[in-house]
Amino acid sequence: MKRLLRVHSKLLLVVAGLLLAVSSARADVIYLTVYDQFRNASPGDVLYFGGDVWADGANEGWMFLNGDTALVDWPLIMDDTPFFAYFPPALEPGDGWYDDLLFTVTVPMDAPDGFYTGSFEIDGGSDQQTYDPLASADFNIQIGESTGAPEPWSFVLAGTALLALGSLRTKGGSHAQR
Repeated sequence: MKRLLRVHSKLLLVVAGLLLAVSSARADVIYLTVYDQFRNASPGDVLYFGGDVWADGANEGWMFLNGDTALVDWPLIMDDTPFFAYFPPALEPGDGWYDDLLFTVTVPMDAPDGFYTGSFEIDGGSDQQTYDPLASADFNIQIGESTGAPEPWSFVLAGTALLALGSLRTKGGSHAQR
């Protein structure tokens, strides 16, 4: 029994040590906000996406913004050069860069109507050679009419059905009065 108690107490010490180590280890983080994450557009439009990037005040050191991963559905064209032009290469704890242009999306003239998705991810880390994902945001673009709106022929069909029902009701109503 004493031996079992000794094993349990050692196991308890090991678990407590692991819990302390895990709770004290934390990754530094940055935050990303992209404004107007849902946009309506027409062929030929260029959409400008701005946003904020800031480092958590509890970070242990500088966070380097070394790159990005910018994706958008074909045939839209995404340009991420504003991120490199307007945002700093690194942020110290609690530092932020607010209300600046992150990227643009060009809608080609021959882009079909539809719903398109995209994402913007900032890559970096605690040094200039790290390209870990730090923060990301998704966005959506609707080109042309939304598929949720009824087509004009739907109104014609509904109107014809109502006229037919009205006609049947009138005939049925006169028959019932006889």
